[in-house]
Amino acid sequence: MITQKKTHCVNCENILTGKQTKFCCSVCGQRWHTKQKWIARRQIHHCVVCKNPLSGRQTKYCCKKCKGADHYDTNQSYTSLRKRALKRKQQLVDLLGGKCKLCGYSKCLRALCFHHKDPKTKKFALDSRRIAGTRWSSVILEAKKCELLCSNCHMELHDQENN
Repeated sequence: MITQKKTHCVNCENILTGKQTKFCCSVCGQRWHTKQKWIARRQIHHCVVCKNPLSGRQTKYCCKKCKGADHYDTNQSYTSLRKRALKRKQQLVDLLGGKCKLCGYSKCLRALCFHHKDPKTKKFALDSRRIAGTRWSSVILEAKKCELLCSNCHMELHDQENN
């Protein structure tokens, strides 16, 4: 004689009958799955960077430092953006002649500025953030509307415009 193995509902411990394999009813199934989700959420999780335990509403990182270390890939970090900006500025300076159009100054890259010939056609300023973060073809189009000036000549030119 084959004895039938008695099984119980995972949620309420009632005896299962017929085709029931895990739960005695759909309500028990829903309650059990909801309970499992809450148990999983309450489990202690750890920071993906430093492995410290998370608390409160933290879900992946324990602090801003860890988020910065993990979240921002190498193309978006501050140091890589600065490097890209300097590299691109050097390319633009070379494209525009490599020296101030008025006095010929060329010693310091940071002292060279892009002056828009016609301010009405200016779409954006060619500063470090724009140079590093904008599509290169757009930066070149904007640079073609400019002339290369040193800081002193650039300020003198704007001073003459304002007076």
